[in-house]
Amino acid sequence: MTTVPAVFPVTPSTAPSLERSWEGPDKDTTWDEAKSWVQSLNLNGGGWRMPTMDELAGLYNKGAGDWNMTPLLKTSGWAVWSGETEGSSGAWGFSFLGGHRFWNDRYYSRTARAFAVRSRNDG
Repeated sequence: MTTVPAVFPVTPSTAPSLERSWEGPDKDTTWDEAKSWVQSLNLNGGGWRMPTMDELAGLYNKGAGDWNMTPLLKTSGWAVWSGETEGSSGAWGFSFLGGHRFWNDRYYSRTARAFAVRSRNDG
């Protein structure tokens, strides 16, 4: 069973291309674990994916909550994996602590979390 701790309805002002963002389990997560969790989601019709770097940057809000993100996202980690990879062993993530992109090996997990997003269907 997939556990989803919270849902955050994304507004056009925070991320115009997104309908919703879900936070994953609040534990240190490798990129492969994040990808597997997102692929296992079948909530509200599916269509979930890992966020892009631009989408993560759009959720950054300096001074908001504990980690510069909406307090609606309850996570003890400050880094979130994107769906963007680099070669066969690296991936990109976003640091909400510093407001910047980072690259790391896909097996890195310390403070890293998974979010799942779904694109807005304006049609």
